Amino acid sequence: MNIAFQVGLAKILRDFFNACYDQIRVDADKQLGRGDRLVARSPRNNMKLATVSKQDPAPTVEVVDEPAFQAWVAEAYPEALKTTHEIGGSVREVVDVLFTHAPHLLRETTSVDKEFLRELRTRSAAVGAPVGPGAETDIPGVAVIEKASHVSALAAPGALAEVIELFRTGELSLETLAPRELPGGAA
Repeated sequence: MNIAFQVGLAKILRDFFNACYDQIRVDADKQLGRGDRLVARSPRNNMKLATVSKQDPAPTVEVVDEPAFQAWVAEAYPEALKTTHEIGGSVREVVDVLFTHAPHLLRETTSVDKEFLRELRTRSAAVGAPVGPGAETDIPGVAVIEKASHVSALAAPGALAEVIELFRTGELSLETLAPRELPGGAA
């Protein structure tokens, strides 16, 4: 075999197997429940080939409208706001004037305290809906976002050798992996 044939064959097989893997994961996603974990075993000797699992990610709590959320915090929990100062002049002006302590170059900003937001996220994630420190549920600008789950597989040590043996003995074929019609007329 020449190198061009080997590279071409490897590319063709990789693309085929990647497409099979992607399609089978879509099928598995429909069949498995969040948090399910299965073991794939060899039909020849019951050897563990892989662990297949569907994630069950925890929802995240996001500030989706910063001005609305900050306005709510300002009204309901003003002590949770923190005021800082930002430099508002040009770099040249700041370099020249800051040495003389020019206060007109400072701009006051207000933001929600990070610890307040962390606690709100923790509470909200536990409940599955935005919840404030006083059990408020109508918090503008905050949403609990369900993360998508996905199916993954982790091959077991020695699995490749077992799969190769299954192909050699005819117990495994491309049709087993891709039950749909194969390209080139094979089924």
